[in-house]
Amino acid sequence: MNGLLIGRFQPFHLGHLEALQFALSKVDKLWLGLGSSNKPIAKNNPFSAEERKQMILSSIDDSMKNKITIYFIPDVDNSWDLIYQYAKQRKQSTTFSNLVEDIKTNTCP
Repeated sequence: MNGLLIGRFQPFHLGHLEALQFALSKVDKLWLGLGSSNKPIAKNNPFSAEERKQMILSSIDDSMKNKITIYFIPDVDNSWDLIYQYAKQRKQSTTFSNLVEDIKTNTCP
C-alpha cells in the first residue's frame, strides 16, 4: 500500500520524524510532499524546499530513504477564491473533474 504525508517541515523536527516513522510503519511506499516549495525565504519560511529535503534525508536511514519519494508542492495563492468565484459564476453543479480541468487550462468563466 502507498501513503502520502504532506507538510511544510519548516524546519524538519523530531515531531515530523515521528510522523514519518509512523507513516512508514503503515505503508510500503510513502510519497512525502514538501509544501510551500515555491515560497521565497522569509521569517516564516526560513528554509528553501531543497534545504528541507536535505534535512529530511540527513535525518533518516537508508532503509527509510528507499521507501520514500519526496515531491515539491507549490502553494497556489488564492486557489479557494478562484474555486469559489468559478462556482458562483457557473451557478450550477459541476463535476470535480470538470472544475479541475477548467482550472488547469485557465478556462474558468
